Formats: sequence, C-alpha cells, structure tokens
Amino acid sequence: MAAPKSTLPSARMSSMMLKQSACTTTSDDNITGTNSTVYIIKVTSAASNTNFVKIYDAKTATVSIDPQIVFPVTAGQTQVVTCIEGITMTNGFSWRCVDAGGTGGVNNPTGGNIAVLAVVA
Repeated sequence: MAAPKSTLPSARMSSMMLKQSACTTTSDDNITGTNSTVYIIKVTSAASNTNFVKIYDAKTATVSIDPQIVFPVTAGQTQVVTCIEGITMTNGFSWRCVDAGGTGGVNNPTGGNIAVLAVVA
C-alpha cells in the first residue's frame, strides 16, 4: 500500500505529511515523487519486539542500498525524530521497516505493526 500524503499549510514552506499505518519490508518507494527534506519522523510501534525503520535517499529502497537513516523502534513505544535543519534526500525518499538493524533486514517487523509518519518539504 502506498503511503498517503497530505499538504500542510505553512507560511515558511510547502510541507507534506506522509503516513504509513503498517510499514513492512516492502518499501514505500519515492513517496514524494521528488527531492525532499525530512524534518520530522514519528514512529509508533504496536509490536512486541524491537524493529527498525530505514529511510533511504533513493527512488527504490532495497536491502542492497545503504539507508540514509536507521533507527530502532522499541516495542510498544512512540519515538519522534526531529531534524531542525532537515535532512535532504536528493535521489528520492523511500522507507521500509524490518526486524534487523544496519544495512541488512529482509523480514517484516515482528510482533505487530509499525506506523510511520513524516513531515517533509
């Protein structure tokens, strides 16, 4: 399922809020369709295990591409990453969620769903 996007009103920039309610190893590819700057990533885990969110500066996210950002998602927790200056993705903006950190991870998150919300411009 593609991640839905919404445009947010802003006097400073044109922002989009992107949301995936059940992020999996099947990546949401080139979500914005263009270069993007990431300002906020909010992850909510309904899982019973620690899983990992991987953000890619790429049009397609695969296990053979190094992610730009990787962070663990603690079981049953909500985590927010705020990038005040933003992180620019010049090749595309994609994400996926897996059960292993680093550059590996080919299995879906274990123990429940991972929801990802991002604010990008």
